[in-house]
Amino acid sequence: MRHNRERLAWSVLITACGLFCALAVGIPLGLRWYLLNSMLEGAANVDTTNGTLVVELPDQLGRVGVTDSLDGIGEGSTVTTDRSSEGLIEFPDPGGEPALGALQIYGNTQVGLQLMQSPRFGISPHTHRIVLELAAGRIRARVPVDVVRPVSLTVKTPQGTAIFEQPGSYLVEVIQNETSVVVREGKAAVTAQEKWVYLDEEENPRTVIPDGQGPLDGLPAERNLVADGDFEGGLFPDWTQRRQKEVAEQPDAQVTITTVSGGRAAQFSRTGVGLNWALVGIRQEINRDVRELSSLRLHLAVQVNSQDLFNCGALGTECPVMVKILYEDGGGGSYEWLKGFYANLDPSGRTPTRCVTCSPPTTEEHDHVESGGLRTYDSPNLIEVFTLQSGAAPAVIRAIEIYASGHSFDSLVSEVELLAQE
Repeated sequence: MRHNRERLAWSVLITACGLFCALAVGIPLGLRWYLLNSMLEGAANVDTTNGTLVVELPDQLGRVGVTDSLDGIGEGSTVTTDRSSEGLIEFPDPGGEPALGALQIYGNTQVGLQLMQSPRFGISPHTHRIVLELAAGRIRARVPVDVVRPVSLTVKTPQGTAIFEQPGSYLVEVIQNETSVVVREGKAAVTAQEKWVYLDEEENPRTVIPDGQGPLDGLPAERNLVADGDFEGGLFPDWTQRRQKEVAEQPDAQVTITTVSGGRAAQFSRTGVGLNWALVGIRQEINRDVRELSSLRLHLAVQVNSQDLFNCGALGTECPVMVKILYEDGGGGSYEWLKGFYANLDPSGRTPTRCVTCSPPTTEEHDHVESGGLRTYDSPNLIEVFTLQSGAAPAVIRAIEIYASGHSFDSLVSEVELLAQE
């Protein structure tokens, strides 16, 4: 009996000692694991830049039509656009730092927010993680450079997966049973069917994933003929400025570089009451032979915050954002193509919506954009447009100009690309 009591006492003592040691080791290790691996669930903010976005909320909370903005949508939500709508999704840092990234959504697109997580504590070695599911359509993703902790952005499509873990600008498109991934800036890893392809902006910027196949490598890339169209280096030396005004005593219009949606933009501004006409713009010399190109497309993002004129003025020449491309045909004839963007729509319908004094008259309509919203524009094939406009195929692109014209205005331009395909 006495022997059993001693054995029990030793058992209790050993068990207590073991439990103490386990707690002494386990509690710090558990706390360390929690500090390193605990994650916060993020939320996204949706802004409409044109038309109406449809946001389907998780857990059967219903569908919401968004014509302005909607903040705080969580994991499991889906954002859908139709043919006439576009939008912007921003991913704020739960810790209050600058935004973790932005996603431009084009028309006829459906994108799901599968995962948005950030480390709870600063000691954690993990990245911010954003996982998206692109079912159809086209998105442009931007991973910013000014975040303290790296961001890992993954885009899943029906054909494969693209992973972006460096600051940059990326285009993903799902159309006709294939996925296209293009690196404008940065680096990407693309995988499907156990095959990996690594992309960068210089050597291998584009891949396509056909349905049921791995990503293709060594594809010819679109070349951007515009240098520093994201204005990361400012205006100089790639861009030159010009200013004009009708009354010398009145203030000049200004062009400055600012930050919008995680990227850089050129801002054109002139504010005041009773102002006469003025213009401010930037120009870049291109001087590139385009006779061997199959396509040439202009891409840019515009935002019009304010303007005082209806449309683009009485002659269609005073838009708060105007883009002019100067080119020549094979015989040396000089031409220009003009595209404008405005927010202040004339309710009477009497103000023209295109340039009526251009020579030759441009067939391009100016575009109406919602005030204050960032709107992307992708042109048709300009080789065909220029040929139709001037009656001869273009031979040389001389220059591109971007400017604001009017009396009082505030507008921005970013992502300027003139994409050439052999």
